[in-house]
Amino acid sequence: MLRFYLAVLALVSLNFLSAQKTEFETVLVVPESDKTSNRLIYIFDLGESYVLWNKRKTSKEKIFFIDKATGEIHISGSAKSLLGKPANEIGVLNNHLVILGYEDQHALYVQGKNPVDASYVIYASYNPKGGLVKSGTLFKESSDEKELRTSISASFDSKGKYLVVNSKKVIDFATANTSFFNAQLELIAQDEVKFEEEDMASRVALDQSYSSIITDDQDNIYSLSYNRSSIRIARSLDNFATIEIAISGEELGVGEFLSEFQLDHLGSDTILFTALILKQGKSIFNGKEVSYVKSFYDLQGVHQMLISSYDHELISENSYYFTEEQKQQWPESIATLQYKRVLNRYQNFEKRVLVLGNGNYIVISELQNALGNSLAQDFLTISCFHTSGELRWTKVVDKFQLSFMYGDVYYKWHDFSSYSSLISGNQLKIIFNQRIGYKNAEDYDGCTLASEKQLKESQQKIINLDLKTGEIISQEISSYEDTQARFFKPRFSNEAFPTGPYMVIRDFELDRDVVVKLKQ
Repeated sequence: MLRFYLAVLALVSLNFLSAQKTEFETVLVVPESDKTSNRLIYIFDLGESYVLWNKRKTSKEKIFFIDKATGEIHISGSAKSLLGKPANEIGVLNNHLVILGYEDQHALYVQGKNPVDASYVIYASYNPKGGLVKSGTLFKESSDEKELRTSISASFDSKGKYLVVNSKKVIDFATANTSFFNAQLELIAQDEVKFEEEDMASRVALDQSYSSIITDDQDNIYSLSYNRSSIRIARSLDNFATIEIAISGEELGVGEFLSEFQLDHLGSDTILFTALILKQGKSIFNGKEVSYVKSFYDLQGVHQMLISSYDHELISENSYYFTEEQKQQWPESIATLQYKRVLNRYQNFEKRVLVLGNGNYIVISELQNALGNSLAQDFLTISCFHTSGELRWTKVVDKFQLSFMYGDVYYKWHDFSSYSSLISGNQLKIIFNQRIGYKNAEDYDGCTLASEKQLKESQQKIINLDLKTGEIISQEISSYEDTQARFFKPRFSNEAFPTGPYMVIRDFELDRDVVVKLKQ
């Protein structure tokens, strides 16, 4: 009998925990966010303070150093004013904010060709209170024209220990250079790849900025090769000389390719590589296939690799393909079903990865379509994989949102589309906004999430999934009144924090954007 009551008590406790409302706490109110539609908000944690980069338009961006304890703004100013020149990259090294930019010079090709614009790479480093620590020129503190660079891009590792700069030297335009700097901005190693064509070297140098870099406990640096055919490892004990592990993709079928490449830590001794497997699909317009729409892809599966961070050997590599039975569970894209009268200019998938504490990991893909000047963000495919790469479960969360893609109209409106994802205890939380009756909407306005009026006809949803089984434990559905006029803006914070902890909401009563995090 006692065992029976304990079992009932456990069940009641589980149901209580499952039904608990998700709560968030305010981290900070975004300064100068009244009457504006912020394009993107970056948040940097410098220990005793936050740095918030409020990018409305490039000409109006602004940086704030905000004290964690008091909320006081230590200093503020545009990235350009803090650097002295237009800024291109911002990141954190050793709890200092580093701003990178380029000081333009006019240089001649040594081969006697036409003059080209090239730059010295300059930087400014600020402490948590906004005090300038140092500034200068990377590579050489001189006016040596050999150090002039072009096609420059940069990446900061997530641990704040290294900066990787990709560029071309003005004296050798057919070579893409990779330079490694430590947290003190000292050059510690360089690598280069030579090409037959100058344009290829330029594309490679710029393209590397889209390749995330990560480091392990031994300070080795991992990144993707220029053509995404291998994983590059710059080994610290070998003066950061690089080796490469090929991405074979031998299991890929005809017409299939990999997209959305990503590197993550899987525990302390393993590096995880993931990519989506895509294949050319069919764009339908007025009931007919549009053959000239080439960027239209269908999701086939997930490709993954595990690499040992101890000996840098490949542990495993495999491709998981969704079965036809699983695909039948996917909702038909409303972009295809409902808006066939509008040319679907492309179909693609955006991916994110959430690594769990037990070594398992979750891959989420979001279907996206370009319809006219609008971006349709459709249903989510969520898959949980075991440390070995074997699938544990897969689930679909149905949603559909429209937002403006670009142009002046984009900056005049807010954007409440896309989704946020958080791990909380034994649950995965998927958070998004949805117009009521969107499946029966006759035009774009019935699905768009851009104004307070549209949000009053919308719901904010939090879907709680069990991490072990993928089953939906509970759904929290709130109206405009229930949320107290606060709605999430997932698209603005996803690039910097796709898996938390920070998220951005719009508080219509305050008329401000607010940064929040999950309340523990």
